[in-house]
Amino acid sequence: MSTPPEMDSTEPAPLPKGVSKPTRTRQLARRRHRTILFLILPLCLAGVVFWVAERVLSPEQLYLRTQTLLEDRITTGFGIGNVQWQWPATILVNDLVIYSPAGSRFPELIRIGQLDLDLSLMGMVKGDFEIDRVELDGSTIVLERDDFGDLTLLSFFRSSTAPMQGPLTFEQSQITPTESALNPPEFAITNLELQTCPETVAHSPGGLDISQLRFEVSAEDPELWVMDGVAFDSSVKSIRLDGGGRLALGDFELVFEVDELTLNEELRLRMPPALRQIWDRYNPSGIASLRHELFFRDAQEIRNSMTVNISQGNLQLAEPAVTLESLSGDLTLTPEAISFRNPLTGKVFGADARLEGEIKLDTLQPGASELKASLKGLSFEPQIYEILPQAGKDAWETYNPSGKFDFSISAAGEEFPPTINQISLTLNKVDGNYAPYPYPLRDISGEIRYTPNLLEIDLAGGLPETPVRARGSFEMVRQGARYLLIEGMGIPVDDRVRTALGDRFSPFYDDYNPSGVSDLAITMERLKLGDPLELKVIIKPNRASLSHKAFPYRINDVRGEIVFDIGAKKMLLRGLTGMHGVSPVDLKAGYVDLANGDMELPFESSRLVPDEELLAALPDDVEARLRALDILNGGGALDTVVELYRKDAADLSVYVRSRVVEPLQLRYDALPYPLVFHGGQVVFSSTEKRVRLDELYTDPTTSPVIRVSGEIGPDDSEVPLGEDASLLAIKLLVEEGPDKKGLPLNDEKFVSNLPADPKAFFQRMNIAGEATGTLDILHRFGVNASGENIQVVQYDAQGKLKNGGLDFGINADQLSADFELHGGIEPGSGHTFYGQLRNLELDFNNFLATVPESRTLDFSYGKTHPRLTDGGADSFELPTSWVLEKLPEDRSRLFQAEIGPASIYGGTLDGFFFVDLNDQAGTYAGEIRVDGLKLEEGSSNLFGRPDIAGTTGIDTRFAGNVGEGGSTFGDGSFQIRNGNLARIPLIAGALINPFEGLNRRNNKIKEADGIFTIANSAFEFKGMGSLKLDSPTGEIFGKGKFNFDRTIDLVFEPQTLGGTPLISDIANRLLRFRVMGTVDDPEITVRKVKQQEL
Repeated sequence: MSTPPEMDSTEPAPLPKGVSKPTRTRQLARRRHRTILFLILPLCLAGVVFWVAERVLSPEQLYLRTQTLLEDRITTGFGIGNVQWQWPATILVNDLVIYSPAGSRFPELIRIGQLDLDLSLMGMVKGDFEIDRVELDGSTIVLERDDFGDLTLLSFFRSSTAPMQGPLTFEQSQITPTESALNPPEFAITNLELQTCPETVAHSPGGLDISQLRFEVSAEDPELWVMDGVAFDSSVKSIRLDGGGRLALGDFELVFEVDELTLNEELRLRMPPALRQIWDRYNPSGIASLRHELFFRDAQEIRNSMTVNISQGNLQLAEPAVTLESLSGDLTLTPEAISFRNPLTGKVFGADARLEGEIKLDTLQPGASELKASLKGLSFEPQIYEILPQAGKDAWETYNPSGKFDFSISAAGEEFPPTINQISLTLNKVDGNYAPYPYPLRDISGEIRYTPNLLEIDLAGGLPETPVRARGSFEMVRQGARYLLIEGMGIPVDDRVRTALGDRFSPFYDDYNPSGVSDLAITMERLKLGDPLELKVIIKPNRASLSHKAFPYRINDVRGEIVFDIGAKKMLLRGLTGMHGVSPVDLKAGYVDLANGDMELPFESSRLVPDEELLAALPDDVEARLRALDILNGGGALDTVVELYRKDAADLSVYVRSRVVEPLQLRYDALPYPLVFHGGQVVFSSTEKRVRLDELYTDPTTSPVIRVSGEIGPDDSEVPLGEDASLLAIKLLVEEGPDKKGLPLNDEKFVSNLPADPKAFFQRMNIAGEATGTLDILHRFGVNASGENIQVVQYDAQGKLKNGGLDFGINADQLSADFELHGGIEPGSGHTFYGQLRNLELDFNNFLATVPESRTLDFSYGKTHPRLTDGGADSFELPTSWVLEKLPEDRSRLFQAEIGPASIYGGTLDGFFFVDLNDQAGTYAGEIRVDGLKLEEGSSNLFGRPDIAGTTGIDTRFAGNVGEGGSTFGDGSFQIRNGNLARIPLIAGALINPFEGLNRRNNKIKEADGIFTIANSAFEFKGMGSLKLDSPTGEIFGKGKFNFDRTIDLVFEPQTLGGTPLISDIANRLLRFRVMGTVDDPEITVRKVKQQEL
């Protein structure tokens, strides 16, 4: 033990020991041991080793051992050239051949020229057979697939122990697996030639030279084996082989990579013939990289696939002749399929292209497949047109597209090539038109999709203000079911629409001459196979305008529905409404047969205002006849129906019915008295070519009420005036209104609108009064062969006249009568008429005359009066020669009338007069004769007193110039007998002063006589005694003037002294007096009458 350093040791230091020398015996023993260790043992060991090598490693033993080992591992036949041992620990196997399995196209699967196995010396010392390295040199391997698509190379090797199946138990997991007898740490292959089967893998005439292949244990994991190698081929940039795995577990992964493989004809020839049909369908070109993966788990193949990465490649399709450029993407090949689930992309005509899908392989033969190709951003350009099949070109020419579109096609089937199961065409703002109906379509987008036996369409587009949409489906079999709906909104109706309709339907466009805006729908429908195809074009006008060729009356703001039923060959019009100016127009329902032209189109207007276009729409002759009614200036409105009708290819018929709903003025040009109608209707029929007036009537709340019925049409007389002559037959009924008044004959509007002759007659005769009754007019007019206008007028009137009168120089009023009138115009003659008066009452200067009901008074104009005929002259005393001598030679405008025989205050009246209404120097003349007139019956009317009496006779004749005041001249006389005339103011004035103081009872005028002349609008009694009053006390002579205005200027001279000569004359002159003033209020002057007055 050691002591502390501070303490001194008490033990003495040991003495040094010397070296002890071995004994000789010990030295000899040591020498003997060394000889045994270093000489005898090695020699024994070398002998043993030599003996073992001689026995165990002899070529015969090695051959047998190798054969036994291979028999355990190889399922097919094999052959060995020889096996040798090479010092110190190498086994050489020469010419090892592994034969192909049954059914192979090659006799040998693997041929190894030389196989070197380097053994571990330490393992051999330990008694283990451990291989450090394996080298193969000059080998050939054949790649071939069997009928199931599996590599035959993978089928010759048999595992010595089967891998565990199913889940491990705990005990099994604790067992450490023993290493395989063949578990080389390093595997090197040089000068390997890889042969491929041209039928099942690839055609490689020279084989593939693999210069180096290494297979060794990983430095990090002694159970993990890794492999790498390179090969060379003139057609590629590089070939690499990498892999690894745990062979003890049956796990291994092998990756074979080829860079820059050229896709060309040489590569095509290397492919198996079964795969060339796929190549030939797509004709690829470009550069590709190849990666083949072969994975095993538990000695079972879990992946055997090849991925081909294509870059800058092309696909050249034969049909259609399309080149897919800039192709890139991955293509995966397995024994079961060729797939490209990750799409291959490229360019076609500048558009983006994608190709994806899978082709199943059955013993390398293409079988069931599913493919999809899509193109995005294609343009409708000539180069696309050129690649289309004829059916596609026909479709192109049918729709004339332009713009962008996307295209996709998918195919699937149990055989290759697959059957197309869908084609999709996605349009993106495409323009086009349908050739049979080439209306330009703009900005169309949507999809056209084809599936087997079915084509579906869903398109939309158009301009914002004119959107268009098409939807439908078509069974792609003849006579198959189909449905298509094409809709367009706000489409302008213009020449583009007409052009689009084509030759088949443009005539209908021309018939209706549409314009404006309309919505459009085209439907095509067949419900089931074999049914007839129903094609309809539905037009919904919106602010449109129509005008039918046969009735060119334009209707604006049209709304409703027009249906072209192509299958039924009909055009249906439903619920159409519109406006023409202020006139609403409706067409509730109508049709046109597109096959034979039959039609029925009833247009209605609840308030039609006649205008120029309405008349122009009618046939020329009808237009002229309505213009003759001055309908354009009538105002008012009509509830109108216009029906266009055709049946059995006959001429188009036009029927018009117009009912007055607002007061309408009409005036016939031949009798242009305007009548404002408040009711009734006008009807026109083109088949009859007549305009019919049905019960037109004026305002029933005012007088007079005039009702008009009749028709205007072609002259259908037995002898018509001309080819295009017209006939007006009209009946007027004039009724009193609520105020019991008739038609005023002196109304300026009425008179001014009469034809020339009647107008002159009414104006120059100053006809007055109120008329009621009927007037029937027949007016025929036209153009003769010489081009001259000709007309024939016939009219008949009958009715009543009250409060009438006339004044053509001779005045008559308070005329009332029943009248009958017949007249007209014949070619070559003027206007003539004649008639009769019945129940006449006439006030002629307070002389009221009546005509008995049994007697008629005749009058005429332009015709010879019955009294002027030979028979008439013999029957009547009047007219006398005085009148007859004054008749003009031209009697075409001569009015003649008789005034009797008539009753006049208990007496008789007869007379006759004529009025020449010639434009120049017209005259008149007449005679009146009164006999037996009883003054007592007319006392009140004539004198305003009831007590005047006497029997009177008057005979007068007169003449003058028509319309010239004061031109009347003539003469006459009168006589009064058995009278009582003193109460007459005029007579009474003559009796007051001269006989004042005389016996009043004797101052009665019993008789009166007068002879007068007519001149200067006065009756003049010339010469004292031309007017004579007779009473019981004496006579009173008179002279002077009795004016037409009932003023008087008379001088009376009583006759005294019994007429004693000289004395009586002097006395009579002294008693003269003057009566002036009016008949009803005379003024008496008693004075000396001037000499000139006497």
